[in-house]
Amino acid sequence: MVHKTRTIITAFLSAITFSFLPAASQAENHKLSLSIELNSIQTNQNGCRLTFVAHNQNQFDIEKLVFETVLFTKDGSVASLTLFDFGSIPQNVPRVRQFEIPGNSCEGLGQVLINGIDSCVTGGSPNKSCSLKLNASSRTSIRLLG
Repeated sequence: MVHKTRTIITAFLSAITFSFLPAASQAENHKLSLSIELNSIQTNQNGCRLTFVAHNQNQFDIEKLVFETVLFTKDGSVASLTLFDFGSIPQNVPRVRQFEIPGNSCEGLGQVLINGIDSCVTGGSPNKSCSLKLNASSRTSIRLLG
């Protein structure tokens, strides 16, 4: 009888342990892997236009992604804090996004910092625990940090 009770307890504990594995696996799926390249900059009459190339390397689409972004001058001062709405980024399809920064010339900017995620939608609903593995790079004189 003792052996049978131990077997039942062992089976019960195993079932509880394995029931948490799918949840851990799903949480890992929400770790977004995203490459963002600051591809070009252009000073125009309105200010500075930043052009980015984003590539979603996940097994699912990102339906909406908005970054809190900080622009720094060449001397390291904060020039502005803004939101960049990258919109939808389908899996394995590069997307180009442009953002106008009024009142700032590109020559005065030294770096762009992706400070965090303001909004993230995956699987049809807002993902409040959206985390990001960001691969940031720049082809310009302005550094991109993330």
